[in-house]
Amino acid sequence: MMRILVTAGGTQEPIDAVRVLSNVSTGSLGRALCVEAVRRGHAVLLLAPVELPKLAGPLPRAIEHRPFRTTIDLETELRRAARERSWDVVFHAAAVSDYRPATFHPGKRPSDSEEWVLRLVRTPKLIARLREWFGRALLVGFKLSSGMDLDSRMRLAREQIEKNRTDLCVENNLAEFGPGEHRARIVTKSGEIFPIAKASKASVARSLLGFIEQTYKSMYEPPILGAVSSPKIRIRSSHFRRPTSSSSPSAKTASTLRNNPDARLDPSESQYDPRGPTHASSMRLLGFLEYG
Repeated sequence: MMRILVTAGGTQEPIDAVRVLSNVSTGSLGRALCVEAVRRGHAVLLLAPVELPKLAGPLPRAIEHRPFRTTIDLETELRRAARERSWDVVFHAAAVSDYRPATFHPGKRPSDSEEWVLRLVRTPKLIARLREWFGRALLVGFKLSSGMDLDSRMRLAREQIEKNRTDLCVENNLAEFGPGEHRARIVTKSGEIFPIAKASKASVARSLLGFIEQTYKSMYEPPILGAVSSPKIRIRSSHFRRPTSSSSPSAKTASTLRNNPDARLDPSESQYDPRGPTHASSMRLLGFLEYG
């Protein structure tokens, strides 16, 4: 069992007593991650706006939910969670406002003016503090982009990892969102990119959690010495795409495909890797492995 913390939904920065500066995030992917994590037997804390169950759906009782409103509220809850216990994984999926109004107008500002000019100032970059607060936890950031080519988006994802000392970045493109659907790419510290096919939020959450479980095991769980036999491993039908390559599959991959006819291979998107086709062609099958 892992202890997993998830931030989700958008912050609200008050302009006056009734108006806020916010965004359109519903927190539905963050909720799906929590539901899937609980289904897999993990302990989950969700930091999300109080409205999230209305926007994204009700939460199972096993999920502890602590609400926030502003960026400062979220920072306070993150610090509190870090003090209370150690965490294995932190998903920072919240859509945190980059700016807030420089001044707050008490009460409700009259609406009879033709113009209202707001001066905005930066909010704290919370993702930059996660390593300080959560130590050795596996840190997963999220990056939403729009109107950029793939090279630029992958560069921003890698920069997020390097600058904030996170372990993984889940890259999203606004143009690839659909009604009830989501598409993403997992970017690693080493620059490897694992595309997740467009699917429902629940399916994407399953793929992400499967990837995270295997990544966590490889990073933090020591091997079992003197084991009589290896655990049974199977390939599940997943939403990871397989990299395309002109070279023939390795013997291991070919054997995997023969023995697992249900493995989903979708070659419609080529594996992208900034280090070129030689590295990309050596990537393993992008179906996640699950211990049986």
